[in-house]
Amino acid sequence: MIPIKKKTLLKMEAYIYISNKKIMTDYRPIIEAAWEDKSLLEQAETQDAIRAVINQIDAGELRCAAPSEEGWIINEWVKKAVVLYFPIQKMETLEAGIFEYHDKMPLKRGYKEKGIRVVPNAVARHGAYIAPGTILMPSYVNIGAYVDSGTMVDTWPSHWRPTSMQVVFGSIQARRCESQEEDIASNRPITLVLQ
Repeated sequence: MIPIKKKTLLKMEAYIYISNKKIMTDYRPIIEAAWEDKSLLEQAETQDAIRAVINQIDAGELRCAAPSEEGWIINEWVKKAVVLYFPIQKMETLEAGIFEYHDKMPLKRGYKEKGIRVVPNAVARHGAYIAPGTILMPSYVNIGAYVDSGTMVDTWPSHWRPTSMQVVFGSIQARRCESQEEDIASNRPITLVLQ
């Protein structure tokens, strides 16, 4: 394997990997097995592996999709972990100020410590990476998303899992971002351009 510096994206076989070799070697077989046999979702080892992958996505150490010199690379087993996270989570009521939610996914927290500006009515789920220097205007960022530094997410764009937003050019007033999502069923990449 090629040594990886944090935040450096490299094509490594058929998927992108950022900074943590242990996840690839330890959790991938568990995720792939659970994808094929859903009864494994009842096992603590499987649930722990899925949650560990989601936590790594949340921290920006693992991505569902990422750009490379050859184009977008889809990290299939990570996407599968995102999908498998839903059935292992229990419904719960969450409160955020005057708002109440009833959902399976916890909301992202600790924005101040992470250096992220969040205005009222912006919502992000745990399992979405949002880099320092990002501004969330009223919007929704779903689990599996990767929002890079210097990006402004605005006007309720819904970023479906798995999404990867990268700053391409310009300033915060004229930002162009690209995101990549792949439909698991068709294996067909979809590129979205947000301006």
